[in-house]
Amino acid sequence: MTYRSITFKFLALLLLVSILYGGSALILYTHGKTVPFHFFYLGLLASMLSIFGAFLVFFSAPLFRIVQQIKFLLTGKKYRRIEPSANDEIGIITHFFNKITLSLESISGDIIEKKRLTSEIDVAKKIQNDILPKKAPAIIGLDIVARSRPAAEVGGDSFDFVQQENHTMIYIGDVTGHGVPAGIVMMMVNTLIHAFAKHNMYPYEILTRVNSILFSKVSAEQFMSLVMLRWDENKQKMYFIGAGHEYVLVYRAADKKVERIPSGGIALRMAHDIENFIEEKYLHLDDNDVVLLYTDGITEGRNPVGEMFTIEKLEKAFQANGFRSSAEKIFDAITSEFSDFIGEYVQQEDDITMIVMKKLPAEEKSKKQIKLTIGGLQNASYVKRGKRWDWE
Repeated sequence: MTYRSITFKFLALLLLVSILYGGSALILYTHGKTVPFHFFYLGLLASMLSIFGAFLVFFSAPLFRIVQQIKFLLTGKKYRRIEPSANDEIGIITHFFNKITLSLESISGDIIEKKRLTSEIDVAKKIQNDILPKKAPAIIGLDIVARSRPAAEVGGDSFDFVQQENHTMIYIGDVTGHGVPAGIVMMMVNTLIHAFAKHNMYPYEILTRVNSILFSKVSAEQFMSLVMLRWDENKQKMYFIGAGHEYVLVYRAADKKVERIPSGGIALRMAHDIENFIEEKYLHLDDNDVVLLYTDGITEGRNPVGEMFTIEKLEKAFQANGFRSSAEKIFDAITSEFSDFIGEYVQQEDDITMIVMKKLPAEEKSKKQIKLTIGGLQNASYVKRGKRWDWE
């Protein structure tokens, strides 16, 4: 039983009492009888209370309406906002109720929109994960390890292997920024490279055509640096062409030193025509020499006090570990030093990608093996296992 129903029943009882006493007094008076004193006062009191109650119900009706709508709101039923009838206290309560419901509707809309965006990001993440190579072709003469890890659900770093007859193109790229916009550009570039490579184009022509399309389709704020290597399987020779990317680092096994080679060129989308800015060059490699490609998420990675890992630290780690027997061991040793520098519980600020390629001696070339490990895209922070950080 509600407060309102109790009030109405009480008023009905008062009205009945006032009618009974008033009617009895009137009958006695018309018959010349003496009206008992208590009849008069009880009838008057009941009438006054009935009038007061009626006024109370009249003025509290808007409040009852608000209470009813609040009840609907709390029980999940359909409710409606109430037009304030005055600027008094009840009007203020009415206005407050309307504001609360507007805020709740806005929050509900935000939740629905967030679920929709999350679903779309998951789709983009899956597409990007599918684009990155799951396995690599057998490449005679090379031992390779490559890993990539985005800072967000979708990243702007990319790497891939594109095989043609007697040639394999190996590239690494980095779109400005990270997240969904960078991931979309990354997927565009990856798709375009594969499309042009199917027509047996070499890196120079592929990159000039990719740039031309990006320039007409992508905003000026987003460009992609990239370096592409071409391995001639017959000649056992390496070539590279740069589009404004980081250095190409080469560990020279003969003197155990690291050579820093500028990739050269200009980033994709920075100019309408890049034909005069890029050039394929020969990269001399002896047996057991090691090539390292990376994105700036590594050199610009910061430790808890804000210090960057820097290209110098990467070179030092590479030089200290380039002698190891396999690309995987070299890769693990470098990433271990990087992880030790970064420290625990540090949020990854940028996408990170690294490729290590070792030229195999003649006696190992017949194995036709390539090792490829791809870091998962589901986690945006490092995972520490003992002394070693894994890129999952």
